[in-house]
Amino acid sequence: MNLFLLQLSSRPNPRAVLQEYFSKPAWDAESWTGIIIVMTAIALFFVMLHFVLYYQKRLRTPPQFKSPKRLFDEILSQTGLSKAQRVLVSRMARDLRPPAPARILLSPKLFAQATTQWLASRQTDQQIHEDQLRQVAYKLFAST
Repeated sequence: MNLFLLQLSSRPNPRAVLQEYFSKPAWDAESWTGIIIVMTAIALFFVMLHFVLYYQKRLRTPPQFKSPKRLFDEILSQTGLSKAQRVLVSRMARDLRPPAPARILLSPKLFAQATTQWLASRQTDQQIHEDQLRQVAYKLFAST
């Protein structure tokens, strides 16, 4: 029993502890500086995380072409045609001005129609361009 009383008497008075705790200033200048530094670091972390996630998403998703011309150029660059052949097909698409020029590269029938239409509008070098476009068509659609 004496041991219990001894333990009780050695404990500090709870009222005195609370009074001492609340009598100190809550926030001094050093505390505010530390809080501002920590909050800035957290904000910078989230900004960097946002950019990392944004660029990862951009790398995972294929490019979306909002321009029919850019889509046409991208498909044309993937065809394996020589530079001169790509220039010829680009010139044909530019002169014809179709709403979706990439469609010319997707179907042999559409390519043949575009070739016929373009050659009919040309006055010079029809035979040379016809031979070159025939080679392009063979290269594009040989497997179909």
